[in-house]
Amino acid sequence: MLRRHAERQKENEALRKLLSAWRPRSIEVGRDWHATAQPGDLAEGSPERAALEFFVFVRKGNYGGVVRALDPTFLDEDTVNRLAGAFRTRFANTSIDDVRLLRISDTAPAISVVTVRVDGRYHGEQFDQEVDVRLVYGDSDREVLPRGAEGGAWRLFFLPSLPTDPLDDEDV
Repeated sequence: MLRRHAERQKENEALRKLLSAWRPRSIEVGRDWHATAQPGDLAEGSPERAALEFFVFVRKGNYGGVVRALDPTFLDEDTVNRLAGAFRTRFANTSIDDVRLLRISDTAPAISVVTVRVDGRYHGEQFDQEVDVRLVYGDSDREVLPRGAEGGAWRLFFLPSLPTDPLDDEDV
């Protein structure tokens, strides 16, 4: 019991250090990254990479990847497979042709907003839309962690507002 308490104190101290050291990054698209950057061009474990990976999953029809890119609260009591099927239905008539980075804003130690321009088609009609992708850094147990904490990953907190078909069950 004492060992577990000491481990917890050590973990808490590490989190406190990350929180006190956090500062928003000064990022300028065009200076730090090209607007046409691909996920592999961006830092591993960064919110901007996670945001672009989401759109790659949608583009390729990898709806299991779409579900895993979302915050675990989306799962509730659903399975990844059930939600992947729901997203396959929802995105059936939406295709994404291009995604460009516009802005990246670190708003808190565990929250970043990545703004992108998405070009695509919905039911064959062209759309061109600016989308804010809000991401949260946390673990699989739904614990929010400061950026850089061990065991965390960037995940989408809200679905980006893209033209998609509604579902009968709008829980998703």
